[in-house]
Amino acid sequence: MAALRIQTPAGPPELRRRNLASSPAHVGLDLIGFSSWMLPMGDHRCAGSAVVTRNGVGYVGAGRKNCSEAFLKNGVVCSFDDSGVRVSTLCSSLPSEAVSFGSKMSLVNSMGFARKKKGGKLWRRFQGGKKLVRHRAPKHGLGKDRHGHKSVVKDDDIDAVLSRISKESSIEECNSALIRLEKLSDEKALNFFDWMKINGKLKGNAHAYHLALQAIAWKEDWKMAELLLREMVADSGCALDARAFNGLIYVCAKRRLDAWATKWFHMMLEREVQPNLSTIGMLMGLYQKTGKLSEAEFTFEKMRNCNIKCVNAYSAMITLYTRLGLFAKSEDTINLMNNDGLVPNMENWLVRLNVYCQQGKMEEAELVLQSMVDEGFTLNVVAYNTLITGYGKSSDMQKANKVFDSLGSAGLAPDETTYRSMVEGFGRANIYEEAMLYYRKLKGAGFRANASNFYTMINLLARHDDNETAAEILEDMRAAGCQRSSIVTFLVRAYGAVGRMHKVLPILQACFNKKILLDATSCSILVTSFVQNSVLEEALYILCVKRSGKILLLKTTYIIY
Repeated sequence: MAALRIQTPAGPPELRRRNLASSPAHVGLDLIGFSSWMLPMGDHRCAGSAVVTRNGVGYVGAGRKNCSEAFLKNGVVCSFDDSGVRVSTLCSSLPSEAVSFGSKMSLVNSMGFARKKKGGKLWRRFQGGKKLVRHRAPKHGLGKDRHGHKSVVKDDDIDAVLSRISKESSIEECNSALIRLEKLSDEKALNFFDWMKINGKLKGNAHAYHLALQAIAWKEDWKMAELLLREMVADSGCALDARAFNGLIYVCAKRRLDAWATKWFHMMLEREVQPNLSTIGMLMGLYQKTGKLSEAEFTFEKMRNCNIKCVNAYSAMITLYTRLGLFAKSEDTINLMNNDGLVPNMENWLVRLNVYCQQGKMEEAELVLQSMVDEGFTLNVVAYNTLITGYGKSSDMQKANKVFDSLGSAGLAPDETTYRSMVEGFGRANIYEEAMLYYRKLKGAGFRANASNFYTMINLLARHDDNETAAEILEDMRAAGCQRSSIVTFLVRAYGAVGRMHKVLPILQACFNKKILLDATSCSILVTSFVQNSVLEEALYILCVKRSGKILLLKTTYIIY
């Protein structure tokens, strides 16, 4: 089928952040799939930072005046020589005055310091574009909540967390404060993590490292994350576990950074860290979205070797194979899941149903459907749409009609996929009137046809020689944003296949009022197709029109002045 290009506004995907402590990542049914490519960036940290000195607050960084005296930077004592170059750094505790950490941070906040320049630039290739366009990815942090929406993080909120913390606070109290800060601001959480490190609150404190790793991951500072993993073992005596890597993999999964997710997973295995259910669920969901088959197969094999039971991983594997047309492997994965003794969930039943419906194996599909009902699952509109697709592929439109009619009795309303599947089914069965009926129902319900529907309808119009309706379909294609060259390509292929190439030019002129001849690409396609189909008069007509711009139509012969 010809590639239909529809002009749509493109932009960076919305990035949403969720709590890692929630349930494992779920993989949704993906019958279409799409992917985007993002290149990992390096360290975005700026040189400047706020410091608290024995005389008050100062700022050290590029373009700012440096303090020549000793100062405290994130709990580290530093000094500069006369040229302003730092010559020594040593760890120290906070000043001995009876002032809490929260009061010092409040002072820093009130002066407007301790704010890093926003980084995290991502590259994303626009759909249909040829250049990489730079975008700033929506980050979680100050000014946004955990879902990427604008919110206000008040200094009072942070002060309330820090006011109860001092050097005498227990590790549990510090961890509780770190959890709350991580929900408010990654930057504040990491500053407090540094303070905990200086004051000996991180020895054996794996939970604090897990929170810090996830905060660093949202900043995409992968180099710092790797250093922190080493420090976690070497300096604090913590044992690496799945949670240490899950925070990193989680962010990669949300932002579709499959290369980085794969790197962390391999590092996890190299250090003999056992993955858990969340690890497998996040990775398989990511690979399903980005279409990384080899990585998914590797992860799936490791999952089975580790005796991890993740139903969503089987669903992702089945979906990937089905999307690539590897139906035998899809069915093998279904049998493997049955032999492993896993109980399907709703999503897994749907992907199983889709495997057989995509092949037109409706006897097997009906058995899957009956098993769903026997297990107590209520059929949703996705199940009905999948069945309609299957009956359409097997050209059994009588049963497809029954399924469509049964939607109402099930308390469900047909959606755009329902109508589109009916159009495709009747088109495949070459039942023109019914296909046209559901095409108009699709529009009447406020939905738009997709590229496959347009191609199906154009082929039906060519076979049944309905030129009047052809103008209606072409107008719908133009309203949907189809380029003229795509419309011409569809038309010449459909009408050329049934030997009616001489009908193409009048249809195009009736719809586009001769403007089609102003498009160089469309004219080139038309001339080439006319010559290949031995319709030479139309080919010469277009060439002459392009040359002179003057047209005179006389009966069925084109005469050029």
